[in-house]
Amino acid sequence: MPHGLAGVIALFAGFWGLFVNWWAFTEMLLGLIPLVLILTGLVAIVAGVKMVRKEEKTSKKGGSWLARISQVPLAKSNGTSSNGFQNYKVVAKTKETHNVSSFYLKPENGHPLAPFLPGQYLTFQLNVPGQNKPVVRCYSLSNGNKNLEHYRVTIKREPAPGSNGDIPPGIGSNYFHDHLNEGDIITAKPPKGNFHLDMESTSPLVLIAGGVGMTPMFSMLESVNSEELEREVWFFMGVRNQDEYIMKEQLQNLARQNKNIHLKVFFSKPGIGDFKGKDFDFAERISVKRLKKILPSNKYDYYICAPSQMIDEVRKDLEKWKVPKNQIHYESFGQATVKKATQPKPIPGQPSVQINFSRSNKTFAWKDSYDSILDLAEDNGIEIESGCRTGSCGSCEMACTSGSVIYLDEPDFEPKEGKCLACVSIPNENLTLDA
Repeated sequence: MPHGLAGVIALFAGFWGLFVNWWAFTEMLLGLIPLVLILTGLVAIVAGVKMVRKEEKTSKKGGSWLARISQVPLAKSNGTSSNGFQNYKVVAKTKETHNVSSFYLKPENGHPLAPFLPGQYLTFQLNVPGQNKPVVRCYSLSNGNKNLEHYRVTIKREPAPGSNGDIPPGIGSNYFHDHLNEGDIITAKPPKGNFHLDMESTSPLVLIAGGVGMTPMFSMLESVNSEELEREVWFFMGVRNQDEYIMKEQLQNLARQNKNIHLKVFFSKPGIGDFKGKDFDFAERISVKRLKKILPSNKYDYYICAPSQMIDEVRKDLEKWKVPKNQIHYESFGQATVKKATQPKPIPGQPSVQINFSRSNKTFAWKDSYDSILDLAEDNGIEIESGCRTGSCGSCEMACTSGSVIYLDEPDFEPKEGKCLACVSIPNENLTLDA
């Protein structure tokens, strides 16, 4: 009770003044000082008593403000669940093309958005009708990272193939398009990802996008433009025709407004109403051969997001052009991830590597034709939970009871000690897995 304590001190000081300086009453001015202290002390004590009674009443109803704060679990104080997911509200949904839409998201609890680096993604947990467990999918953020008012993900509807017992490709994108509308709530983890633009650097950039791979590239472009730096940027985008030209007006506006941004559009199959010079620049696929004729030199940092086959071709040709490997950054979209390591071959004369799935009581010889341990498991009827298939969501994490694995790429999700991610790893030796 701070008021009561102050009152007691003031009361004590007042009486002490009267006792020690009794002669002060001979002079009216000095005599008033201890009397004022006494009156102030009495008022403060009364106020303190009233505050204590009020807090006692409050505590009976649910505790004081201090007690209530201390009872809130720290893990949920920011609206985030113990597994890192939190709720976001769809504040807008806009159609970009016939099969691509953008979804604008804000935290349901009204808290500020977590910052992100351009190129990173959100990991969604989707409650898809007809599925017996949540579906995990990762989608890149497509807006710049400055003056954040919302997150935006731009998603292409992928045709869902016939069910084969597993979660088919396209189920996540179709859920977004068919079931999510303005006002709906969706669950996601905060942004993450190793593929992102270095915002501290001022080196010139080449951004290469194939199809819907332009979404993280657009985030990079918007972020660089917001920096208002004299940073040279070449944006190469490749699609079939104008029907697949995502965010056409936004791209053209950025290029017009910023003299350092150079936009070059490639149509591989122009339509009847597509006009060269207006809608696109080149009626061909993006190639390093064409880049050599456009760029003044090869001295750029290259960021590529496209189908894995396109990435492999462009990356190899850039290396032949003497572009250092550490200046080539890439990410594929879809369920297949680009491999950055070579699968080990069995040593001649030695037994082939064996993988034992202990719970299923099955053992298989590893073959170089498999892309991952998950690929081998699915091909042999071993059920392993999976989501992103790119080492991002952690759905395929499992106990590795003996042996070790090699990761084809550094996963964004960090598996716990003694566990591994089946979707982006291959065996390093004989392996026993809890599956």
